Amino acid sequence: MQKKADYIIIGAGVLGSSLAYYLTKKGRDVIVLERGEICDGVSSTTAALVLPSPKTPAVYNQLAWKGYERFLALEEELGADIGLQITGSTMLCRAPEKMDGMKATIEVNKENGKTLQWLTPEEICEREPILNPEAFCGGVYCAEGGNLNPFLLVNAYIQAAKRNGAQVHTFTEVRGFEVKNHRITTIHTNKGDYEAGQIISTAGNGNFRIGKELGFDPHIHNTRGLIMVSEKLPKVLHSTYAEMRQSAEGNLLMGANFRIVESGTSDNRVYYDELQEVCDDIGFLAPKLRSVKVIRTYSGLRVLPEDGLPIVGQPGRYENLWIYEMHSAFSSSPELSWRLAEILCGDMDTEAIETFRYERFDK
Repeated sequence: MQKKADYIIIGAGVLGSSLAYYLTKKGRDVIVLERGEICDGVSSTTAALVLPSPKTPAVYNQLAWKGYERFLALEEELGADIGLQITGSTMLCRAPEKMDGMKATIEVNKENGKTLQWLTPEEICEREPILNPEAFCGGVYCAEGGNLNPFLLVNAYIQAAKRNGAQVHTFTEVRGFEVKNHRITTIHTNKGDYEAGQIISTAGNGNFRIGKELGFDPHIHNTRGLIMVSEKLPKVLHSTYAEMRQSAEGNLLMGANFRIVESGTSDNRVYYDELQEVCDDIGFLAPKLRSVKVIRTYSGLRVLPEDGLPIVGQPGRYENLWIYEMHSAFSSSPELSWRLAEILCGDMDTEAIETFRYERFDK
C-alpha cells in the first residue's frame, strides 16, 4: 500500500473528492485518507442543493455561479451520472423582517449577470399549487439551480481520481502528526504512517480535533439539521426550495431546521423535538403533504465558517498544511477545488482565493 505522496487529502466528502480529481487531472500524485466510507461524513447528510443565487457578497456569488457552470458539464467530464436536476430555485421569505435582505440578493446576482425575480405568495403558488400562501410573504425565483445526488457525485469524483492514479484509503483514521522545522513530516493513522509534500484537510468536523492538536482555530461552528425522506411520488414539486426538494426518483427530501449544537460534537442522532419541528413546518408550508408516508429520517452535522464564507488556506505556522472547509459546499466546490488545485500546483496565484483565505482571521 502506497503511503507517500506529493499530496495527501484528509477526508473523502465533496471537498476532498473534488480536490483529488482536479489534482490528479494535472498529473499529481495523490492519496486520500478517509476514516470511514466514501461520502460518509457531512456530505452524506445534506440535501445536496445546487443553489448559487442566495450566496452573498458578490465575490462569493460569483464563485458559486462559476461552480454551477462547471456542474453543467460535470457528468460528461466525469463520465458518470451525478443525479443533477436543473429545476430552478425559489427561496421563500418566511418572515417579513427578512424581505429586504432577500430582495438585496437580486441586486447581487445582477452584478454577476444573473436575473432573479421577486414573486408574491400568489405568484409562487401559481407555479407550485402544493404550497400554502400563508406560510411565506414572497420569495426570490431563479430559473437556474437545482439539486443532485451527493453519493453519486462524490463517487464519480473518486472514481475519476482513481483512474487518474489517486490512491484512496478508506477506514484510515488520522490519529496524530509529527512536526519538524514547521513542516508536518509524518501523519500517524490506525493503518500506519504516511508522508506527504502537502497536506490538505477537508475533514469537516475533524478539523476541530486536528486544530486542537496542531494549535490552530478552524474558525467553524456546528449546527445539526434533520431531513425526512418520503415514499416515491409523482411530480409534486417543480422547483428546488431550501425547505424541500424532489429527487429524480420521486422521493421528497424535507427539512431546513438548524439546531445550534456544541462545536466539535459527533452527535448526529435524530431527536423527537427536532423531528416534530420539521413535521410542523412542512405541514404548514405544504398541507397536502401531511398524509405522505415518510420512509426514512436522518440528521447531520453542518460545518459553518464563522463569517459564512468558505475557508481555504494555511493555518498556523505549518508550511505544508492547508485547511479547506465550507457550508453548502455543493454549489461552490467545483470552482474552488479547481482553483485550489491550480494554486497547489503553482499554476495560479493565491489572489484567486483572497476573499476566502484562512489567513483573513489573522488580521
